[in-house]
Amino acid sequence: MKKQIKKLGMLAGVTLMLAGVLSGCGSKVTADSLIKEAEVNIEKVASFAGDLNMEMGMGMKQDGVSMDMNITMDMDVEATVKPDEYHMDGSMSLSTLGMSMDMEVYGKENEDGTKLMTYTYSEGEWTKSEEDITDEPFAATMLNLNVDDSAMTLEKETEKVNDKDAYVLKTTVSGEEFAESEEAFGAIVSDSLEGMDLSKLKAEVTIKIYKDSRLPASFVMEMTEGLGENATVESDGTEMSLTALKYSINFNEYDSVASIEVPAEAIAAAEATSSDDALLEGLDDETDTTSEVQTDANGNLIISDYEDTKKVTVAVPAGMEVSEYSDATTAMFSTTATDSFAYASAYYIVEKMDDYYTEQDIIDMFKSDVDYYNSAEEYTDVVYGDVKTVQVGDKEGKYVSCSYKYSDTLFEKEYQAWIITDDGYAISCYISDSGDGDYGTLIDEAKIVELLAGVTE
Repeated sequence: MKKQIKKLGMLAGVTLMLAGVLSGCGSKVTADSLIKEAEVNIEKVASFAGDLNMEMGMGMKQDGVSMDMNITMDMDVEATVKPDEYHMDGSMSLSTLGMSMDMEVYGKENEDGTKLMTYTYSEGEWTKSEEDITDEPFAATMLNLNVDDSAMTLEKETEKVNDKDAYVLKTTVSGEEFAESEEAFGAIVSDSLEGMDLSKLKAEVTIKIYKDSRLPASFVMEMTEGLGENATVESDGTEMSLTALKYSINFNEYDSVASIEVPAEAIAAAEATSSDDALLEGLDDETDTTSEVQTDANGNLIISDYEDTKKVTVAVPAGMEVSEYSDATTAMFSTTATDSFAYASAYYIVEKMDDYYTEQDIIDMFKSDVDYYNSAEEYTDVVYGDVKTVQVGDKEGKYVSCSYKYSDTLFEKEYQAWIITDDGYAISCYISDSGDGDYGTLIDEAKIVELLAGVTE
């Protein structure tokens, strides 16, 4: 987790490294002079506070079954340079499966300054990891301004950032230049995308620098060219492609963070987890069943929410088989192979409803996929359907739908269906129906009812 987050910071440095040219300095404000002044001032910074956001789109395809995912991360961040400490607090969501997860991370040097201890809160528990300190501090990495010969332009007008005037600098990063940063970029997308050819990518970068302090105010990097088929990698029979990536960070305050304290409950819980791990060390890997698929006597899948407070049984749908990607919290199915290109798949999850996860959140996360399809040129004829209500036994079920063409060859229908249990859990089922030359015909409202009716408590 630390390496992933640290490489988010590396991307900031890499992006800015591709931003401008150090040549000449004078009284006239230029892109070059602003970058140079910012570099000097960054060396004096003791801490910063801000926020970062990442929006990533991915396409996956296996055995003719395709699925698009949007991953969003929103985090508040604060960090100090000496000692190397940081705190990140926010959430991460995977819209396709309707999953949203709160996340909090602390990083702190150990007493002798040789290791960085990372405390991570997710899925209801704290965990701890450690690694040798070999890189520059987290804050310095986030703020690092390395520059090369890339051209950068200075906009004529300043803009307001946190009620302060800021200069606006822009540049386009070519694929060849960005490929040099493949290690940092690939880690953000996911470890599984390492090795992807990024040479055809292009990114638009906007950097804002406070007029008064000559320190970075924000930057935004957005991939604009070379996505999709040009950014694809295959692993274990699954083809994955990067369809969108936008990363931004705002530096809201400087030198306002005196120190960062890790909560006592985080230290205690993480230490307990580490002790448990030590006791289990040396046991056969097969004893770890926390993520294994569980079945009943009839071969139906048993899944739970992430806190393991609610278990349900999901029957294998007629005409489908269990996917190898099913686990203790996700039931995945796909149609059995035929001579036809028509395929359908269904993915079930369970999540507790509360103030942070409502029916509207389920709808909004599905709608965010639709918004992306409307913005991407390879998707055409996008049609979004209103929420519909169906009767599932003695419960009320609901679903929304979307249809589109992808690259004028793949015809796709997607559905997000769900029921709410009496004790306040949402059982969600994401369904896709694909066809070649025409829309899939394997899924209709009756099939959606059947899929929802296959869940028992």
